[in-house]
Amino acid sequence: MIASLRAARRAGLAAFAVLTASLFTLPALAQVMPPDAGAFETGEYRNLFAEAGIAQADIDARLARMWRFYFQNEDADQRLYWQSAMDEGYVVDINNRDIRSEGMSYAMMLAVQLDQKPVFDSLWRFAYRKMLVKEGPREGYFCWHVDPSTEKCLSEGPAPDGEEYFAMALYFADHLWGSGGGELDYRAHADEILREMLHQEDDNGGVRQGVTNMIHNEANQIVFVPTDWSDFTDPSYHLPHFYHLFSLWGPPEDRARWAQVRDVSRDYLANIRTLQPDTCLMPDYANFDGTPRATEFNRDAKHFKVDAWRTVFNWSLDHAWFAADERQKELSNCLLGFFREEGGRDLSYRSSYRLDGKPLRGAGPADAGLVAMNATGVLAVETDEAWPYDFVRALWETPLPEGQYRYYSGMLVMLGTLAAAGEYRIIGPDAASTDSDIKTE
Repeated sequence: MIASLRAARRAGLAAFAVLTASLFTLPALAQVMPPDAGAFETGEYRNLFAEAGIAQADIDARLARMWRFYFQNEDADQRLYWQSAMDEGYVVDINNRDIRSEGMSYAMMLAVQLDQKPVFDSLWRFAYRKMLVKEGPREGYFCWHVDPSTEKCLSEGPAPDGEEYFAMALYFADHLWGSGGGELDYRAHADEILREMLHQEDDNGGVRQGVTNMIHNEANQIVFVPTDWSDFTDPSYHLPHFYHLFSLWGPPEDRARWAQVRDVSRDYLANIRTLQPDTCLMPDYANFDGTPRATEFNRDAKHFKVDAWRTVFNWSLDHAWFAADERQKELSNCLLGFFREEGGRDLSYRSSYRLDGKPLRGAGPADAGLVAMNATGVLAVETDEAWPYDFVRALWETPLPEGQYRYYSGMLVMLGTLAAAGEYRIIGPDAASTDSDIKTE
């Protein structure tokens, strides 16, 4: 079913792709206009690469190659995924030599989007068995990183973006493949993760015991860490498109609360537009009012660095899926406009900046992960000019990250490329499991 629906959609885009290919010789005629309704309503997902004149066969080949490169590669210096001797698998942060809830949950999302159930199940088994805290005040949360050699938690402190992605990937898996029993009861585990995010303190008798809810009780925002760092947030953890679906599919008693969290999150991201009107750069960490937050590991609060790269991805996907907030168009136009001015037509911008737009000392060339995230911003751009497709072509021309730092950059490139190709989609309750038409074998 999914394969046939995608094929039909692609057939409809083919003529448009040919037309837009010719428009690059006449930039003034190009139209970059996000649709008035989102994919949740229409079932249509924009393929930015096709709009830029790239052949669908080449796009499919790129997606398949990425999966093989990071998940099936025999070269240990390139791959990210390892299958253990048991029925488990994990993704490693090569540079930091650990297994992170962030990477595990991202990999699960990639696996369900590409209909890779065996890999999905192996990742989830590892996360459930080795990362889920089974007792104590943090019971129900996932430790944020694990030692690959011992497969033991290095810290029981959770990173909330892992929980968010775990839950969303599990709901998608339930809709695509159907839930099994025990460890593979996807829906039950997704429900439990959402319940813990909102009610961890209730489980501890209303006493914090060094741990809080992941959604702040008063601010209705995702916290940075539900411990002593629960009085501020990470803008890149704000996922309004996920919260929208949680409000539809999550435990019924909490759906209204998730709708509130969604609305607050959309307002929060849009508020950055007023705080940084010239650049729309987001801080890595921020207070609940959007103002930058200094931490012991980020002494100067006014920095746009690796965490903040992801914010454009989040609001642009929200727009692509739901088209519920016109301010997201302004955000993408503003942010990508800054990077275009900073880097010129060749987009030779830097990887890290002060929020006022000045490159940080020692900032290197744009990382592949940032290039990928900025390309997805085109999903929400509105203009009558052709320049936004420069960001799409920049992603297309960017090699897959290799080497010591390939984990984070590679994950963002995979997620961004899926989104730009129209293949990062909502998998709803009416989904049917068939082989994906992205041939990864």
